[in-house]
Amino acid sequence: MTTALRPEAAAEKAERRAMAVVDTDVHPVPRSNDELREYLEEPWRSFEFDTPERPIDNNTRIAQTPNGGVRVDARPPGGGPPGSDPEFAAQQLRKMGAIAYAILIPLASARPRENPEREAAMCRATNSWLADTWLSKDNQNDMYRGSLRVAIDEPRLAVAEIEHWAGHPGFVQVAMGPSTRVPLGDPMFDSVHAAASRHGLPLAVHPLTAPGTRLLTPVGYPTYFAEYHSEMALVAASHLISLVFNGTFERYPDLRCVIIESGIAWATPLLWKMDRHWQRFRGAYPQLRRPPSEIVAERVRFTTQPLENPTRARDLVDMLEFAGIDDLFMFSSDYPHHDTDEPAWVLGHLPPRLRERIMGANALNFYGLPVPEEG
Repeated sequence: MTTALRPEAAAEKAERRAMAVVDTDVHPVPRSNDELREYLEEPWRSFEFDTPERPIDNNTRIAQTPNGGVRVDARPPGGGPPGSDPEFAAQQLRKMGAIAYAILIPLASARPRENPEREAAMCRATNSWLADTWLSKDNQNDMYRGSLRVAIDEPRLAVAEIEHWAGHPGFVQVAMGPSTRVPLGDPMFDSVHAAASRHGLPLAVHPLTAPGTRLLTPVGYPTYFAEYHSEMALVAASHLISLVFNGTFERYPDLRCVIIESGIAWATPLLWKMDRHWQRFRGAYPQLRRPPSEIVAERVRFTTQPLENPTRARDLVDMLEFAGIDDLFMFSSDYPHHDTDEPAWVLGHLPPRLRERIMGANALNFYGLPVPEEG
């Protein structure tokens, strides 16, 4: 039997929920690739570590920012790359803005490979490493939650990874790079949608810089990093439109999705456009029984980084308030990358009535995180 909280205790719990800051995009990395060795299954362990033909991995990308795209001050005092020391990362995150929870999204070790079996093996190794370190023995006062990496372009392998980790308390979502075969609403991904729904894990779409078709934009290949970085929202929008108009959310009532590191200023105008199209041509979409904006408000969240900083900051504030969807956005920093958005800077761009929701309450609700204890 559940015991009701006394009114004073309920009020205190609500206040803690309102004050909590949740960072929904933090990138941990191993101290070195060798740290993954024990987690990598054969034959890929030998292929990666023991043969003279060890492959040149796919770190050859389009031009990046200086220092490999990471903050210089995020390098741990004990050595290793930025984002490799759980304790130091926690110190920096809490110093930035009293962050109560950080959602971890590994990138480097789980980048796309030249074949799905090798990519799935690296995803399994990355997930195992994360589970044993940041999510268990190195979890800083239960601060960290993790993302399951999957080889999304091979749904069979992606589903196997979800099923392997289903029920693990540390993983709160399924993370993928934007697939370039077809948009995510295509029925080829239905088995992934079903598995994620069954286990209560949102799909997390996060951009990746890797060579080949992974850099493809809706109009071709970019030349410069600035092009790719500016166009991330276009790829995210393509997947969102596909999920909505293919009726994916209608077929899977428990499916949720979070669009990460693609900004937010574009989201509400896109919803208006989708609603207008649905209103005029709804007969063409019998699988879509509700306005797109209603579905998105219920099932989809967007993380704030990189938060657009328009010439008139008030433009963004007006757009957020006019949308009237208080739960749509969640704070993210992208730590330890060079373009980290610190909490104080983001707060300065948000309308007062939405600050508590965007900085923490929305994420606590979306991920079902426990309310942080006082202090």
